[in-house]
Formats: sequence, C-alpha cells, structure tokens
Amino acid sequence: MIEIDAQRLLGRIRELGAVGRDGEGRLIRLAASDTDRQGRDLFVGWLRQAGIDVAIDRVGNIFGIWQSPENAGQAPLLIGSHIDTVIDAGIYDGCYGVLAGLEVIETLKASGFLPSRPVAVAAFTNEEGVRYTPDMMGSLAHAGGVSAETVLAAVGTDGSVLRQELARIGYAGDREPGFLRPHAYLELHIEQGPVLEGEGLPIGAVENLQGISWQRVTIDGVANHAGTTPMSMRSDAGHAAARVITFLLDRTKASNAPTVATVGTIRFEPNAINVIPSRAVFT
Repeated sequence: MIEIDAQRLLGRIRELGAVGRDGEGRLIRLAASDTDRQGRDLFVGWLRQAGIDVAIDRVGNIFGIWQSPENAGQAPLLIGSHIDTVIDAGIYDGCYGVLAGLEVIETLKASGFLPSRPVAVAAFTNEEGVRYTPDMMGSLAHAGGVSAETVLAAVGTDGSVLRQELARIGYAGDREPGFLRPHAYLELHIEQGPVLEGEGLPIGAVENLQGISWQRVTIDGVANHAGTTPMSMRSDAGHAAARVITFLLDRTKASNAPTVATVGTIRFEPNAINVIPSRAVFT
C-alpha cells in the first residue's frame, strides 16, 4: 500500500501557517498581499523542488502539473483549494487541500507509480473574498463563471486593483483561466463547523453546497437626543435593526431546512452614545 508522508505534510502546513502572522500572532494572508506573495513563493518552491511543472494563469491561480509522455494527452485529476486566508485564520483552512495535493503527487512519484492521466494541484486566487469580492474568485474564473477582465478589474477594500497587485507581487501569469480542464476535481478541506467532531466521525463527503446570499441592509431613522426624546416619539434605526436581526435569526432557527443566517457587521450613524441612531447599516 502506498502511504503519504504525514509528518512532511503536517510540517509544511505548519510552515505555511507561520507566514503572515501579525504583531498579535494572528494569521492574515489576504489575496495578492505581501504575505500572500510569501505564501505563494513557499508553495511554488515546494512544487519545483519536487520536479513538478508550474503554471500560473492571468488571475494568479497556481497549478502544479505532474505528467509523463505516456499520459500527457489526458485530462488530469485536479486536487486543489486555496492558500489566501481570512483575518485571524486557522492553518488548515484551504492550505490542507493544496498541500495534500502536493503530498499525493510527491508520494506517487517516489513510489514509481505511473497514473493513466496527469495529476495536478491548484491554489486558487482570492477564495476567501476578504480583500476582493466575490469570494471563490479564482476558481470561478477557472470554471468560466466570470471573465478574467472582470476579475482583474476588481477593487479591494483598501482601494487596490487586483490586476496591479498581482503584477506587483509577481503572480500575474500568462495562461488563460480554464486552460487546464480536469477529468475530475478533488478538494480535501477541514470541516468548518462542529458536526463531524460532535458525531465522532473522522471524515465526511460533501453532499451539497451552500447557496450564499450576502446583503447590505440600510435602515433610516431620525437622529435625536437620547436623554430627552420619549420612546413613543422615536424613529430609532438601531432598534429597527435589532428587530430585523432577531426576526432573521428566529426565522432561521424555526426552519426545517439546514439554513443558517449571520449578521457579521453593523454600523450606526452618527454612532454617538447620547444620540438616537439616524441610520443602521448591517450585513
């Protein structure tokens, strides 16, 4: 039986997980940032050390392709995920799927096994969607769901443009997104919830995908003095937002479907302790 080198895989996950730590120890590798470049450089270095061909497409997706003259004409098995992170990320999210793909290829190569088709590993750009929207941007471009030009024109939360940032960090490739059409795709991913652990299961297979809807809701009220305006005469945007949020969560809990709802950000205007909010904006 062919077995991977588990210690090598875990060691690489930990090494990559040390890239992008801030002064508080939080792991932050936002897409196309300097820390993302450092993580990409580390991954590409491992690919080249293993003798795996490296290709980068125009939106910065990285591919490591292992093929031989015997199987070069076949569509590959593609294993992949992402190495960009959210703010204060864990070390396994995305990185496990990418580095597991690398480990599979290295193990098969070392064993002398020759697969009937190429095996490739991918690290997709901006899967988290923290700096640029939408999330899963690189894989969406690869699958043909959005054009490369639309992706490259994306403006980040910091005002940066993805096209310029990819060029700056050295990962604006020349291959067209979707150039590598897989025979099959496999992604290993840490569970991002407590279900498997709670049921004592070591692994699970995905049966369906999330249908994500991100909305920004704005409620307008009337600003007034918090200490002298009677409750019956208020148009309190903050109170209205609280009512909407609790309704949303109660409605979700009462549903028989596995639906979830989260209010992740909220902002009041004028955001003063003694002023009734004139506006509430939440997502």
